[in-house]
Amino acid sequence: MSKPTQVKPSFYAYLFEPLKEISKKYGYNLVMNGSLNRDFDLIAIGWQFDLGDKLEMIQEFDMFINGKQSDKKEDYLWSVLPPKRQTFVININRGGAFNDYQDKQYYLDISIV
Repeated sequence: MSKPTQVKPSFYAYLFEPLKEISKKYGYNLVMNGSLNRDFDLIAIGWQFDLGDKLEMIQEFDMFINGKQSDKKEDYLWSVLPPKRQTFVININRGGAFNDYQDKQYYLDISIV
């Protein structure tokens, strides 16, 4: 019996460079954080004096990954955590257009500092 293939880390690694290029347009450096086994933890760190709009960056990430975006930050489970770190979640295969395959632990968790 062979072990199941873990596709999440490979898929997350595939997404990283394009997402990093998007974040640069908004003045952020994007770094990975975590194991990649469940969700994809990212940290966007302000790298310039003039930073672009955070929600627009998240929307562009969502458009790249899912081909859609929302106009409301609440749809990305937006929250503020210490010390004023803003977090957003982009769901992947958690329902919606992907009803034939759902995985509650398949998402990007992005902190912006």
